[in-house]
Formats: sequence, structure tokens, C-alpha cells
Amino acid sequence: MSLTFPAVLPRYHGSGLSFIGQDGERTIEFWMTASALSERFGYSELDAGKAISVFERNRNAIESVARSAYDGQRRMIVITAARFEEALTWPQVAAYDE
Repeated sequence: MSLTFPAVLPRYHGSGLSFIGQDGERTIEFWMTASALSERFGYSELDAGKAISVFERNRNAIESVARSAYDGQRRMIVITAARFEEALTWPQVAAYDE
């Protein structure tokens, strides 16, 4: 199966946001820390409206990182700022013009 994300708003908690993904019948909970929102997207105030707005504006990037962190086994995955660095690490490829 592949991981999909329902079009629902994340839930705000004082120390971050939670959102869900679906892998077939399995529901996976993701937890994005407030520090990840701050470090990656400039969110610095613990306010529900702003946190959810930042998430929605960056939903594609956040879901992409969540998808790469998901290994098909876990029920809850924590997304920290470091997860974004891992997701952005690509193999080095060199192209030469001859």
C-alpha cells in the first residue's frame, strides 16, 4: 500500500501539531514538533491559528517528509527539523558535457 494524507486540518498541541496518514486500513499518526515548525518555516509563536496556517502553507513539503519517514511499521512518527535534512539528502550525481 502507499501512504496518503486525508484533507483534514492538523490538530494543534502546545508543543506541536499532529496529523494523520492512511496506509490502506492502517492509520498512522504524525507529530510535528513546534521546534521543527520554527526551524524550517519560521513559526515562533505557540498559537493554534498561526501553527495550522504555517502547516497548510507548507503541507506538500511536510507530507513529503512524513512519507519518507514512514517505514510501513510504526504507528506514530515524530517529525523534527532533522527529518527535513534527511529528506533533502540526495545522492550526488555529476553530469559532464563532452
